[in-house]
Amino acid sequence: MDCMEGQFEALLAEVHDESVRQSFRKLWNEPPQCFKDENAEMSRHLMFWPSGGDGAKYAAMLEDKAMSALALCYALHGTRANAAFWTSFCLAGGICALGSLFESDDLYTRAHALELFLIISSMEELDWYEDKKLQDVMLELPISALLDQRFCETYPGGEMSALRAIAFWISWARFISPHKDEFKVSRTLLSSLSDWVDRAAERGDVRELELAQTLFDDFSRHDIHDGLDLVFGCFNKEIDQVLANSG
Repeated sequence: MDCMEGQFEALLAEVHDESVRQSFRKLWNEPPQCFKDENAEMSRHLMFWPSGGDGAKYAAMLEDKAMSALALCYALHGTRANAAFWTSFCLAGGICALGSLFESDDLYTRAHALELFLIISSMEELDWYEDKKLQDVMLELPISALLDQRFCETYPGGEMSALRAIAFWISWARFISPHKDEFKVSRTLLSSLSDWVDRAAERGDVRELELAQTLFDDFSRHDIHDGLDLVFGCFNKEIDQVLANSG
């Protein structure tokens, strides 16, 4: 057994789910096309021990709908990869690529994309509140896809995960808004949150009900806009247009 194989066996020993171990072995033995490099060693290194800059490669793979890359990000790199990997992933379009998978017809893909987004958005190493480059990519996330009722059917707890993602995004968007007095929320968002309160109450999910009610009460205090975006006022160009029109 060579050094890399020993590292791989040590990695597998830390994985408790037998189905995941089998999936990793299959990837190890037969790297999918998106990971194939000049030799097997480089391909395996990219799959299981990516460097910081390799996050951009994973972002490109997700844009091409390479599900093996999503599976590795979700099952392995979400807890192991460093901040440099996830920064390069996000800045190379990985966040938007994840968002596009929120609307996938495949239940597992939607679930993995959403849970991975929750992991990334909660990473303390990624400063979503101060880093302007990260803010720009997060603002492009198609967050409205999470209002889709299909997340109720994706997996147990899927609707709560979708609500947590929405809670993060709209609260974050309000925080970074350059002019708080111009921040507005869409009629669609408030209507969806109101419906969410009712659904959570019907299911008897106390935590989900509390979060949905808190979000509705909080954001219903803002003015309403009738545009397609869930919120208005996060882009300076939006505010500039408002001020120009009012002048």
